[in-house]
Amino acid sequence: MKLTYTNVNGYLIPNLTYKSGEQMEQLGKYAFSGSGLKTIMIPHSVYWVGEGVYADCKRLDHVAVPDNIISIPDRMFSGCGSLSEIKLPETADRIGTGAFENCSSLQSIVIPESVRSIGENAFGGTHPKFTLLCHRLSEAERYARSHNITFQLIY
Repeated sequence: MKLTYTNVNGYLIPNLTYKSGEQMEQLGKYAFSGSGLKTIMIPHSVYWVGEGVYADCKRLDHVAVPDNIISIPDRMFSGCGSLSEIKLPETADRIGTGAFENCSSLQSIVIPESVRSIGENAFGGTHPKFTLLCHRLSEAERYARSHNITFQLIY
């Protein structure tokens, strides 16, 4: 694998190049933190991501997380103020502390029924009209009630 950066309007954009047969399996702690990424589609070959991997990516607005990622780590998207859309995998079982903290453009997120644990301040500093979309009697509903977060039940 070869990692290089391209300067686009003052933002460093990472470029990953793989040799034939190589594939990405893990993203290390804070690997892309503070970079100029705008949209992310995490490859299906990735099964583990580290804490804060996309923290403070101010331009990041859309993310698709593949089903093989089962844990959203602490501060994964913390400080991504432009993040407005994210799809969590149906297999996710944990959302870490501060995972979406200060994602001020995030107005809603669907929390899969599989989530059994949500860390403190996971959604602190989100959009003023932020709504958790969750299943009845789920961990997400319990979390929303105990943290005074607006929620809507989905079926």
